[in-house]
Amino acid sequence: MTSLPALIERFPARELEIHRFCARDEYFRCVCEDYEAAVKALGHWEGAGHNAARAAEYRQLSAELAGEIAALLDAARASRTIR
Repeated sequence: MTSLPALIERFPARELEIHRFCARDEYFRCVCEDYEAAVKALGHWEGAGHNAARAAEYRQLSAELAGEIAALLDAARASRTIR
């Protein structure tokens, strides 16, 4: 199972759903891994007192990826309820 601590922190109520979707969907898994990398980079740029503009870029990227993940989860949930 893929370790996704930042994503689980962002969506704690959807942890099981996230792990299940990661196990069966490669694209979703890649987006989740991208989110984890973006959050890690954000922490680096914020925590080390580095370039504030770079931190803002990673904050925006993290937010966009979180939105995409939520949309993918919602679409998967909707397709399961239609069946």
